[in-house]
Amino acid sequence: MGYLWSLNNGWYVGPEFQYDWTDISITDADTGDQASFEQIARLKLIAGYEIGQGLLYGSAGVAYGSLDSVGDVFDGFDGSDTSYVIGLGYDYRVGENWTVGGEYLSHNFSGIGSNGGDVNVNTL
Repeated sequence: MGYLWSLNNGWYVGPEFQYDWTDISITDADTGDQASFEQIARLKLIAGYEIGQGLLYGSAGVAYGSLDSVGDVFDGFDGSDTSYVIGLGYDYRVGENWTVGGEYLSHNFSGIGSNGGDVNVNTL
């Protein structure tokens, strides 16, 4: 859910809120420790340039993740953490107020659990 304002020169800017019910599991290749995300919420600012019927944009904001973790690095951490999120995307206009598109996002959750483990998540 979001809204974009036209700056009348091909550029657009606006806020966006995303909420994903997800089941993303990550395994550390070195230790075998795992972290599972149950849900991720994001509040981002988007800035992009119109190319024909599409919009190429970058985004930056904060992400909130609900985690279920196991292993030594995460010390059995169950809870939530906040991260920054950055991304790049493209939306194609299919109607006056509707678009379809794709977006790559990079998240970095750090200091999780008593051992201060880091979880980096990339989504598409």
